Amino acid sequence: MALAVGKTKVVEPQATGTTSISSLPNSNSTNANKVVLEKREIPTNATQQNNIPPAQLSQDSINQIVLGLQQASKNNMTSLASRDIPMNTENIVRDEAVKPNYIPEAPANRNYIEEDSTFDSLVRKNQKVQKERDSLESLYEELQTPIFVLFLFFLF
Repeated sequence: MALAVGKTKVVEPQATGTTSISSLPNSNSTNANKVVLEKREIPTNATQQNNIPPAQLSQDSINQIVLGLQQASKNNMTSLASRDIPMNTENIVRDEAVKPNYIPEAPANRNYIEEDSTFDSLVRKNQKVQKERDSLESLYEELQTPIFVLFLFFLF
């Protein structure tokens, strides 16, 4: 705290890295420091977006591709092997699940109330889990000291 000579004004030191409350924005102030977002679109052509020119094929290369396909079809190289052609397609045709608007049927006579867990069954299940956890914990506590002694024995 510092006193100014000749005046009775008290000046308190401000901590570094802080802001005084009077300099913070206030909802009551009509400050012109509002953030305004300006959006301007830049017109672009579709050709400018794709800087990569399309691959140009010469007439000779197109003729070679067509000739290669014709030769492959003459030599029966474009047909499927007989092992890849399904012989029996009835399972596909008769399958109801293949239809686009297929809705599976709900199981008949399903009783949701009886399938729901009761409070007693939940308590029994929780007790069973707790009993298993306790048995494993007790086994660990019993074996912890002998295993630690063995470890120290082989270490030293």
